[in-house]
Amino acid sequence: MNHLIEEAFRYAILTEKRSYDFYSRMSHIASDDKLKILFDQLAQEEAEHLKSFVVRYPGDELELLDLVNSNPKQEEQAYQVLLDAAQEGLSDKQALEISLQEEIDCLEKYSVMVDCIKEPNLRIIFELALEDSSQHCAKIKMEYLRLKREQGASFTMPTEAYQQQIKSPDRHCQ
Repeated sequence: MNHLIEEAFRYAILTEKRSYDFYSRMSHIASDDKLKILFDQLAQEEAEHLKSFVVRYPGDELELLDLVNSNPKQEEQAYQVLLDAAQEGLSDKQALEISLQEEIDCLEKYSVMVDCIKEPNLRIIFELALEDSSQHCAKIKMEYLRLKREQGASFTMPTEAYQQQIKSPDRHCQ
């Protein structure tokens, strides 16, 4: 099997596990009830994505078992810091900003994978993940705007540098 395809699946599995972990944790600690529901929904969708990648993983079964049982938090120090912050009381606004950035990263990486993977039966999985990431991005942006409307002045906009980052998904988010 093509090494590029196996690496794409490894990346996708770890990414979906990481997103699931974050959304699950945030669904329990978000202060806004509607936001808790959104994070729970996103966690469930990430679990479905993970399952679709695991079922079609083109590599060795033992490798898959190791991958599924690995801890993406240990492999990415920045993500461990993020989960620690969530545990220490990340604000709803910060959680939405992190979620949006995670989805933007997925959009960019899954777009590259869709362009690179030519096998139709494998490519479709990444196309679906790309479409779902786009929908997640749109849902997160809508929730961000809802909270901003409800909280008014207490809900400040992100820094200018961060605003530049969150503008980039518009080409993918509808």
